[in-house]
Amino acid sequence: AMRYTTRDDCRVRICARAVTASPRAPKRMYLYVDLIDDEKEAQKEAEKKRASQDEITKQKKENSAIQRNLNSVEGQMRSMIQKADSILKTADYAKEQEMAFHDQTVALTRSSIWWPVVQLIVLLVMGFTQANHIVKFFKRHHI
Repeated sequence: AMRYTTRDDCRVRICARAVTASPRAPKRMYLYVDLIDDEKEAQKEAEKKRASQDEITKQKKENSAIQRNLNSVEGQMRSMIQKADSILKTADYAKEQEMAFHDQTVALTRSSIWWPVVQLIVLLVMGFTQANHIVKFFKRHHI
């Protein structure tokens, strides 16, 4: 298929040859001739311009509506991000407090294990010392 476009209304000679065609296997060819009328072409161009301007205006209106919605969504997103940051800070603070409490609990457990042992040793030493003093007292006084 071939297309030929001209602005002049005149006789045109076109020579075409199909490489794959032969007398035994002829090929069909199509020829499209377009005649451009300057007035019609200018009118079409003006209509295209008008349509594109209308489309641009329509897109601007849609963009402004979208922008308003985006501003609203953007504000909500900022609020959510601030809340998430606040929650993370609170969680970090709670984690630090939990770690401090755990360390204190471990220290208290260690103390509670050794303190009774120390008290028992002190009591045994005091009991042994008092028993020795009483025995010495009775021997000295011959009781």
